Amino acid sequence: SHSYFVGCSSGGWEALTEAHRYPHDYDGIIAGAPASEVVHLHAGQIWGYLAAQQIDPEKIPMISKAVLAKCDARDGVRDGLISDPLGCDFQPVELACKSGQDPKSCLTPIEVTALQKIYSGAHFSSGAPVYPGWPRGMEFALLQARSDGVAALGASTYRDMMFEDPQWDFHTINYDRDVKAADARIGAVMNDGSTDLAQFRRAGGKLILWHGWSDPFITPLHTIAYYDKLAAHFAAPGTGRDAAVAQVSDFARLFLAPGVMHCGRGPGPDTFDSIGALQAWVEHGTAPDSMIAAHKTAGKVDRTRPLCAYPHKAVYDGKGDSNDAASFSCR
Repeated sequence: SHSYFVGCSSGGWEALTEAHRYPHDYDGIIAGAPASEVVHLHAGQIWGYLAAQQIDPEKIPMISKAVLAKCDARDGVRDGLISDPLGCDFQPVELACKSGQDPKSCLTPIEVTALQKIYSGAHFSSGAPVYPGWPRGMEFALLQARSDGVAALGASTYRDMMFEDPQWDFHTINYDRDVKAADARIGAVMNDGSTDLAQFRRAGGKLILWHGWSDPFITPLHTIAYYDKLAAHFAAPGTGRDAAVAQVSDFARLFLAPGVMHCGRGPGPDTFDSIGALQAWVEHGTAPDSMIAAHKTAGKVDRTRPLCAYPHKAVYDGKGDSNDAASFSCR
């Protein structure tokens, strides 16, 4: 009696395409870590890969530990997760090597610059963004971001679709020239991720977006930017972000999962009933303010946490088991 679509990564991109191009196909749609705006996504992946190659992989645990030391406890509890990466002000220069310091215990100037590039994201020579950078708190996943498979995937869009040249070397990418040329040539197909979901909304469709905060392949900052643009698309001019989000939340909500990597895994709770939440919304009108997520080790649940509807985030109440979702509130 109802139809639902669930996808993550390329499936998340397909989910947004369904909502935009075929707004009557599904009553409810779940878009996880959507790989939309692919021309820019793959340029950003190449950017991040090249930067990550300049960081000694043996220093990744040190970087991750330093970021957690500075920002972990800001949600009220020190538990190895950063609930609000946007509020984390760690800077790579804080780990810069000082005179006489063992270089294995600090970051060289090249590594400081490389980590800053990962946070800042790809940009044109003018400074305008090509693709957002990665948030603080994903540093433990840099080993995945620097894997050769990431470069191969990102390069394929340019090598095979844009240039049709099997000899094209992604190390030579020119962001001003190549990204703009790819936008012109293949962007109409590869960049679909429109915020014009008016027909889907009028049809009564409901959309749940979600993304892991520690995704090393597709930055959650891009999904946040999409959701903010979606809210602004439907809001009156001059409406503030929070007010615009509140207005669009009647049919679209975003959930961010601390410590969760690409479509799952990582130290954060990554198992949650998004389908049940969507079904309750579509069939009973109960919009999800939060979803309870669980983390399992060896098949056993060892931590639960509420995933809060953006822009709210889970904050520890100051008492109770910090591994129990009941000890947190969405604020």
